[in-house]
Amino acid sequence: MKKVNNIIRDFREDNDLTQKEVAKYLKIPRSTYGRYETGNSKIPIDVLLSLCKLYKTTPNMILGFSSDLAGLDSSKFNKLCKIINEKNINIDKLIDLINISNNIRS
Repeated sequence: MKKVNNIIRDFREDNDLTQKEVAKYLKIPRSTYGRYETGNSKIPIDVLLSLCKLYKTTPNMILGFSSDLAGLDSSKFNKLCKIINEKNINIDKLIDLINISNNIRS
């Protein structure tokens, strides 16, 4: 499974954008955005939502959630985002745990 940093890089490249252009859209330094793509910094929820708007996609797609979670309603998604931020949870590790859980149930 792809990690979030690789997914956002792929979206950027698929849309023929540079890191500088995406950073300008997000109103952050290019170096900050670069750290998101390398996986050296966690992506804040507000940045995630802005990336969704830019690429006209859902948080589920950027986070790499399986189709099992595609039906996650906005209320539950907002609660999940709040927990992730409050507990400073690594999104990639959370996704790995969800995938492991889905494989165990299968």
